[in-house]
Amino acid sequence: MNILIVDDDDIARISLSNILHGAGAHVTQAVDGQDAWEQLACGLRVDAVCCDMMMPRLDGIGLLKRTRGHIVLKDLPFVFISSAANPRTVDVATASGAAGYILKPFLAVQTRVTMQRVVRDRRAACAEHFLGTTRRLAVTPERLEERLRELATRANNEVGSIFAHPGGVYPPAMLCHLHAGSRTLGLWRAAACLKAAMEPTATMMERLLAVAEVGHLVDDQIAEMHVLAQACAA
Repeated sequence: MNILIVDDDDIARISLSNILHGAGAHVTQAVDGQDAWEQLACGLRVDAVCCDMMMPRLDGIGLLKRTRGHIVLKDLPFVFISSAANPRTVDVATASGAAGYILKPFLAVQTRVTMQRVVRDRRAACAEHFLGTTRRLAVTPERLEERLRELATRANNEVGSIFAHPGGVYPPAMLCHLHAGSRTLGLWRAAACLKAAMEPTATMMERLLAVAEVGHLVDDQIAEMHVLAQACAA
């Protein structure tokens, strides 16, 4: 799992990073909400954000609100971290749409269980498990991988079309085939991003980000397929 830790407290950030490394996570760190936003806006992809609530420049709630306005980041799960154990703070985190809440000082088992649950739920919402897709489409894993790679190639070609379209005016309907392909292959999150990108009000950058997300999700799905194949062969 890939986790972004956001906290202006160096010791807390390192402590949490060590706990999550122990659970096999790849961790990226940010010193405050603004630093985290700049990394995410520049293309950092993570499964979840583990974020302090009170920080300078941009606090945790402010960071979450920014992601909710982004076509690709809008469903990124947040787990808030804080030393405040009062009901009011928990209520604020819950009302903001947080997927979880952990307290400082961190308890290793609780932290790992919480983050594993959040990441598991996130991945289930992003895409159908590939074994379910093979059964639904009545294809072999090898054939599914071929179709996923074909979809990624079409998405890559679409990026060029968006840039090359005369006057920068790109008809949203041209994304329909990618949207349909994503749904067919069980890439739920890619389909949702593309649906939003087909709205007349979507910007060129939002359409580019949505199309690029297809390739990212294809890579994730193929990587999961290979992990299982290697485990079965061992």
